[in-house]
Amino acid sequence: AKVTSDGLVNVYGIAFQSPDRAVAQTLGSVKKSSDMPEAIPTLRTWKKTAVTTVPTDADGHWAKEEILDLMQKSIIDGYEDKTIRPNRTLSKAEFITLVVKSLGIEPVKTPVLGYDDMGKHWSTGMVASAQSIGLLDKRPVDLNFSPDLPITRIEMVGLVDRILQKYDVKAGTGTGDFNDIGSLTDGNKASLQNVIQAGIVGGYEDGSFRPQGSLTRAEAFKVISRIINML
Repeated sequence: AKVTSDGLVNVYGIAFQSPDRAVAQTLGSVKKSSDMPEAIPTLRTWKKTAVTTVPTDADGHWAKEEILDLMQKSIIDGYEDKTIRPNRTLSKAEFITLVVKSLGIEPVKTPVLGYDDMGKHWSTGMVASAQSIGLLDKRPVDLNFSPDLPITRIEMVGLVDRILQKYDVKAGTGTGDFNDIGSLTDGNKASLQNVIQAGIVGGYEDGSFRPQGSLTRAEAFKVISRIINML
């Protein structure tokens, strides 16, 4: 709505017409704060659909709740033989695809930057989308993305940490003191602590985290489900 010449409007376009509020004749221009992002990331609103057929290998599985959650949101789907194969390992391209779909980001048609092995890979649009929102570097140190290799647990942690930072998720107070992370870089250790504190991942009963271990589909489903329900 139009504002009268003596009205006062804040940066959100809300007019204040209080007669007790003095209005300067020369207000000047609004300056953008360096802390204000160019765009606010938002998650899509999920319309849940009923899962008519529970995958045969999900019924009784420890990740059944997360599997059904993602199936209801149409993020994942089963195979033609009515399985979901929760214990199969997950490739880097498959995990990136899950992340992009779960954040409601549309695949882009721009090429992937910095990686020599992503020319015509099926996940090019997804990986480029992840780069466009800052989840993957546009100038990576490693020139090969290796999309078909199993994603490691520490690679998953790095991606999840970037999601937490992008959506400004505040970490909790938990700590992850594992017996097999001594060789990790300081950056990897910091990311691991952030993701642990957010309650997204944990370690094993023997006190290990197994950072170079592969990620199963069920483990990835649980991570993605927790992220969606946290943001």
